[in-house]
Amino acid sequence: MRAVRGAMVVEDVVMLGMMASDNSATEAAIADALVDDGVYLRSAWAAAAATMVAITAAMLEWAVYDDLTLGEALLVAFKTLERRDG
Repeated sequence: MRAVRGAMVVEDVVMLGMMASDNSATEAAIADALVDDGVYLRSAWAAAAATMVAITAAMLEWAVYDDLTLGEALLVAFKTLERRDG
């Protein structure tokens, strides 16, 4: 059942746009916290945006594949962010 719901979200462009819009407040909060910790503004925004995109992508993958746990999906997303070899 999760795969059906996930596929519906992934295929609905309006729903994906709404998800991105909803993520913007969290992205701003992450960026603000990073700036407060001394991170350069542009770097903070880039890190916050990348983090939110990775989390969203992981959640969408998890929603589509019944054999994938959310933890596994998040781990792949964050390991991908850590990679430095392209």
